[in-house]
Amino acid sequence: MKISDFRTPFHLCLSLAAAILCGGARAQTCSSAITTGAYGTVPVLSGSAQTGSTSLTVTCTGKNNKTVRVCIEFPPGTVGNTGARVMASSGGTLSHELFSDAGNTQVWGSWGLTGTPYGSGGVQIDLKMAPGSGSATQVLTVYDRILAAQTTAAPGNYLWTGTAPGLSYTYLDTRSCPLTGAQDIGSTPWTWSASVAPNCLIQVTDVNFGVSTGLSSGARGTGRIDLWCTRSTAYILSLDGGTAPAASPVSRQMTKGTTPITYAIYSDAALTQPWGWTDGRDTVSGIGTGSLQSQGVYAFIPAQQTPEMGVYADRVVVSLTY
Repeated sequence: MKISDFRTPFHLCLSLAAAILCGGARAQTCSSAITTGAYGTVPVLSGSAQTGSTSLTVTCTGKNNKTVRVCIEFPPGTVGNTGARVMASSGGTLSHELFSDAGNTQVWGSWGLTGTPYGSGGVQIDLKMAPGSGSATQVLTVYDRILAAQTTAAPGNYLWTGTAPGLSYTYLDTRSCPLTGAQDIGSTPWTWSASVAPNCLIQVTDVNFGVSTGLSSGARGTGRIDLWCTRSTAYILSLDGGTAPAASPVSRQMTKGTTPITYAIYSDAALTQPWGWTDGRDTVSGIGTGSLQSQGVYAFIPAQQTPEMGVYADRVVVSLTY
């Protein structure tokens, strides 16, 4: 009886110790999921920046009510000569960048924990584990911007390839990111895409012959066509026959009521190349550069009988085909 009495509390103590060990700290685990980004068609001739965004979801599990500090970084992926991330196509590149704020002032880079260092680092967040599930999730927005003033980008499909974000994390203490601790190293390819379509913009300056007291010696006038076409885009400029319409580029007519003045339009200052509407014969062609290209319009009134005084005018339509 005495031996049995002494063993009973001894066994109870061992059982209690085992229960304490089973309730020890639970390690934290974090992971991320991100969606690919797409700009669609980018109107580069405007010269303005183009923005986009996508969502990044970070999920952590750990001990109830504990807070996990997470460091989120994006390795640079493809980087161009200017030091910015670039989207590439067979015809060239488009500079773009990832940001952590809607104002596009904080580049989302990398400390080098899970990839090459880039920028001033990544983003730090704190996630508190829910008391019941021991998990927490936060959805962040990744902002992307195609940088301004890239009018010379060639038409094509552009793609930037990086990897899914890299995470380093630990239970909250006095340290700030970057942290040395558990890691989730992104290895899944992550992309942003954009396309540049062939495009042209045009602006015209009217021809004005000024004031003439007679047409016995003819008269000259000049105008201008300014155009912007995406790089390597072939274009054709044609002029119709005017209000009349004319039968040829050198027989156009300005009128005052029913009274006409015959005139011609040429594409060269020497007045040797009549400018009309028949492709391959009297139109003007060129290749876009993405920058301003100007084409002079040279008009000439040949010597003819001077009609009654007044204002004579014609309306010629400029067509730009690309």
